[in-house]
Amino acid sequence: MLKEAVSGEDQLLTASLSAVEQKRIQDFALKQNIQTLHNRINELGVAEPIIQQQGADRVVVQLPGVQDTAKAKEILGRTATLEIRLVDEEKSDAITLENAERAKPH
Repeated sequence: MLKEAVSGEDQLLTASLSAVEQKRIQDFALKQNIQTLHNRINELGVAEPIIQQQGADRVVVQLPGVQDTAKAKEILGRTATLEIRLVDEEKSDAITLENAERAKPH
């Protein structure tokens, strides 16, 4: 919902989401976090980890058999990185894309 108001020379635009949409966004964010935790836990080599939602905004992680809890916390808690690359769509043939993939830092 958008509301527009004018106060003197200022214009104020207010946007709000319905409760249903807020819940949908929150659920999606929680699912993304659980998937990220799954990916990071795979690095630890834990055979049967338990990662499950608890309540509306919590995730429980159980790592049976993990002895090095400090390393597990470091891997699970590290900051994610986002990489953005511009694409020249005129030069997006297979060879150029393969060369770009090989040049990507790991």
